[in-house]
Amino acid sequence: MNSHAVLLIGFSVSLLFVSALSGGDHKRFLWNTGTRVLKDECKLCKCYNECNHGNLAELRNCDVAFPHIRCSEVNRCTCCDSHPNHMPCLNGGTCQNTGGGTFTCACMPGYSGYRCGNNASTLSGHDHCSSNPCANGATCNNGPNDYICQCQTGWTGNNCDKADLTTNLCASSPCKNGGNCTNHLNNYMCMCAAGWTGTNCETDVDECANGQTCKNGATCTNTPGHYLCSCVLGWTGQNCDLDACHIKQCGSHGDCVHQDTFPFYHCNCTDGHFGSHCELRACDIKPCHNGGSCISLDKNPYFRCECPDGYSGDTCSSIITWSDWFYGACSVTCGTGTRERIRKCSTGHDEDCKGLSMERTTCSQNPCTRSLE
Repeated sequence: MNSHAVLLIGFSVSLLFVSALSGGDHKRFLWNTGTRVLKDECKLCKCYNECNHGNLAELRNCDVAFPHIRCSEVNRCTCCDSHPNHMPCLNGGTCQNTGGGTFTCACMPGYSGYRCGNNASTLSGHDHCSSNPCANGATCNNGPNDYICQCQTGWTGNNCDKADLTTNLCASSPCKNGGNCTNHLNNYMCMCAAGWTGTNCETDVDECANGQTCKNGATCTNTPGHYLCSCVLGWTGQNCDLDACHIKQCGSHGDCVHQDTFPFYHCNCTDGHFGSHCELRACDIKPCHNGGSCISLDKNPYFRCECPDGYSGDTCSSIITWSDWFYGACSVTCGTGTRERIRKCSTGHDEDCKGLSMERTTCSQNPCTRSLE
């Protein structure tokens, strides 16, 4: 509230320029002798004089100088309430407007008087607050026969020594960045979301500081409330701790082994399976030739071929034939006699070949000569 020139000569106003606050609005007005003044300006005049000077004579001058204006409707409890010196009721008293520009004060315990300016301890001659009975920062007020404690937020009881469980300190949402607030006795606690710390979860956690967050040679970058890992080839996952084997590359018939080159894994297949993902069995590649039928086995060699007539071998790739004949010695040394010949089947089993494996044939030797006697 600013004032400039105030010149009052008797009841004649030469010049009055006032800048004041009323009802939250900043207003100013100019008075000259004989000028009609609005009612709001009279309120400002009354507030201005009472708040700044307390000069009731000037207040009366306002009414006398402008008889057509009455300031009796001014609410003394709120008039000039923005001015730091305007405190109609002292020591925490509550102001009540009674009309006609008057008010009454409901005093706090221990105080009395028109504006609650009288301390009961002064009147009774005994200071009940001298022993400092009020705890936890409370304000002590003397009464005629006792004291009253005005408690700080979060405390209650005659001496403000009991926690006020009804005070919800979480109501103001003190926990930041997604933290959950829990109300406690005269206090609160923030359960911070991942990546944040501090009393109110206001501090970012540097997950990269320990050097252990990102694995397997990855580069760690801290971000607000989180972090990022830049993985090297062959590794993945939030912390670069997963290799290609984490997605079960080899199915249920092989063991996955990490390797440093593309495709960054290989499968050691089991149970007769093979292939890059152990997805094949022996019969899948049709190992039996010449029309042979493949049968899967649970043990090595994990398949067996049933060959058609005329073929043999593990894959039916061999034609069944007789070997050449092997001839035995002739039964005579001269003339005509007999001898055996034998042959072997290529499978090693003579029954696999058609025909006989042994025959008896005739043989001729040098003619026999009769000796002369």
